[in-house]
Amino acid sequence: MRKIGHFFTAALTIWLVLTGVASGDEPAKTVPRSSADAVKITSASSKPDGAGRQTVILTFEIEKDWYFLANPVGHDAFVPTLTVVKAEDSDNLREFKVEYPVGTTRKNMYVGDYNIYEGKVQVRVILQKIPGNNDPIKLSIRWQACHDEFCTLKPARVTITVR
Repeated sequence: MRKIGHFFTAALTIWLVLTGVASGDEPAKTVPRSSADAVKITSASSKPDGAGRQTVILTFEIEKDWYFLANPVGHDAFVPTLTVVKAEDSDNLREFKVEYPVGTTRKNMYVGDYNIYEGKVQVRVILQKIPGNNDPIKLSIRWQACHDEFCTLKPARVTITVR
């Protein structure tokens, strides 16, 4: 039982050092506590054209020193946490297409290269409702925020309604 206690104490100490909690520095007041805190997301949509097709622009303003995994991420190990936009009610859509921007390649000597989004990023969504459907469409957005020094925040998910 004593060995488990020592192992737990050592693991906790390593975690505190790696995450910066034990550095002795005063933590910044703007450090995100969740992936949702690391970004401001806004949306703008066009009016449907004659065929019912419309464009939605999702703008991500990512906090300084933070980033998201791009889509495509370029590394198989990171696919579960890459940035994804989906239509929650795709049965009411004739067309749904997401145009993700090209990410910036981040080089890592331990895991290899992968693609990220940082700063201000825009994702373009093209959708077309089934004729006669005037119901709003809900877009589900999922991402995981990572810091330049660590990546411990859980992925976040928000829903945006398009009318």
